[in-house]
Amino acid sequence: MADQDGGSQRVVCFVCSRVAVKKRIFCADCQVWSHIGCAERKPCCMPTTPVQLPDPDDPNAIKYLVTAINSLTSSISDMKKSINDILSENKKLRKELEDIKTKGFTNSVDQQSDPNMEEVISEARDRIHREKNIIITGLPETNGSPEDRKRKDMEKITQIISTAIPENDYKIMSAMRLGKSSSTKPRSIKIVFDNSATVNVLVRAKPKIDSVYFNNDLTPMQQQQAYNIRKELRTRRENGEKDLRIRYKNGMPTIIKDTKNLTPIVKQD
Repeated sequence: MADQDGGSQRVVCFVCSRVAVKKRIFCADCQVWSHIGCAERKPCCMPTTPVQLPDPDDPNAIKYLVTAINSLTSSISDMKKSINDILSENKKLRKELEDIKTKGFTNSVDQQSDPNMEEVISEARDRIHREKNIIITGLPETNGSPEDRKRKDMEKITQIISTAIPENDYKIMSAMRLGKSSSTKPRSIKIVFDNSATVNVLVRAKPKIDSVYFNNDLTPMQQQQAYNIRKELRTRRENGEKDLRIRYKNGMPTIIKDTKNLTPIVKQD
């Protein structure tokens, strides 16, 4: 956040919803105003633009800087926690896969009695193979030679990723457009990173770029599961159920109640 002068403009604090006349602060990332005190209580977002230093002669200069630092520290702490959770879950999944492989290949009798064992192992291997990939859709294609188009794609991809991971703590192993080019819509892009944690952070962060979306690289089975869940969600909404949404956990979609949009019950005397 950075201090700005709103002049005669009437602005409202995004935290308390009251008019902010003096001692207000502006976030250049999500374009919102707040009182200085409110900003300390509720950071609005992960800052991705440099903090503009306030006037040294301003008596509140130190307070402005403390607010900005606290907001950034809180966001980084949340990101580190998410990465640790993802790494822990990934370790658990790998162990489960090893258990499946051990059971499947050391007990031929059980393997023959369960014809689906090979399919389970194949699906698990495919998911691990894809866990470092991310699929970007909606990014417009450019003109020029293949080398120029690839270079421009990489420049745009790096710019978008930097809005979600300020530290730039990631490494792209490869990037490619998928399928044949079309005049009606841009082709998807598959990005391969050096680890799966980067993929999960990007999918959760949902970078704020219009019409550009980040998704996990799903196996055909996962794609079918996602289709069935979307179909179920549409049916339940048509039947009158409200405040439903899809939530992904470890790449698996489930339908949950969106408690943020629930109408509070008011008790009457």
